[in-house]
Amino acid sequence: MQLRTRFAAVFVFSCLVGPWSATGLAENETTRKDEIAKIFAEAVAKASQPRGPELDRARGLIGFEVKHATYEKGPHWGRWRWPEFTGDRWGMYQVEVTYVSVITRMGMQFSIGDHKAKGYLPQTGSMEAEKTVVLDRIYLPDTKTYAVSALTGDDSNGDTFRLLRIDLRPAPEGIGVTQDFDGGITLPAAKATTFSRRMRFEPKPEKNCLGFWTEAGDWAEWLFSVHEGGKFTVELHHGCGAGNGGSEVEVWINDKKHTFTVADTGGFQSWKAVQLGVVELSEGDHRVVITPVSKAKSAVLDVQKVVLIPQT
Repeated sequence: MQLRTRFAAVFVFSCLVGPWSATGLAENETTRKDEIAKIFAEAVAKASQPRGPELDRARGLIGFEVKHATYEKGPHWGRWRWPEFTGDRWGMYQVEVTYVSVITRMGMQFSIGDHKAKGYLPQTGSMEAEKTVVLDRIYLPDTKTYAVSALTGDDSNGDTFRLLRIDLRPAPEGIGVTQDFDGGITLPAAKATTFSRRMRFEPKPEKNCLGFWTEAGDWAEWLFSVHEGGKFTVELHHGCGAGNGGSEVEVWINDKKHTFTVADTGGFQSWKAVQLGVVELSEGDHRVVITPVSKAKSAVLDVQKVVLIPQT
């Protein structure tokens, strides 16, 4: 039974993902997925012991539990369907799958609307040992209502494999921030992770910012590396619409807090650079967090980027 299940899992997933090499996925696809998985595993490890404020890392998480899904067993696959879902924000998410399995490798495809995430789920060791893996990343382009489903190998709801839940966790649009050759560090909006219900990255060229910051509980985070330490001036490039000033915001660099009151800049995309102070950074990994303390009017601010300018 287990051998047949393994074969069926491989068969259905070959139909889903296309060309195969001797080791499974086409080599370039395997490499891409491995690189992405490694990057996000490292990011999660860094964020699990953050220096600075302890904030709600589950904010903005979208969860699909199996108890809310229906399961249909096909000839070579199992299909899971959840009730339709309407999101509050668009943006990038990493797809995390929690399951138990004694099958060597189970192919899986998760779909939300026309957007798909594909990958493999390794065995967990026993049917009592839960495991959570990052399947892939997925981008939701708008806040419309989506159909939600998943495909797994056959007999994927029984004695050899059980799906427990699928979570969509906010992820940055871009991957990785490193120090520039001139010693400066630029943290653009596109490379922030937005732990939010409403706030999101707005990709239009005239915006290119973190916007829709209408809930004070939403927050943003950047993880970055420094190869040449020293003292840096912290500069925030932001905008605030007419009549919307007065919100209080904290900007954390590791465990150092800089607080400022947002001033009206004449428009949410009328950018103004405000210098918040000086911070000393050593070689290694660091963290920047922006979190509002209060919201004075309809929205807190828009953020274009954070720049750390080396002092000479």
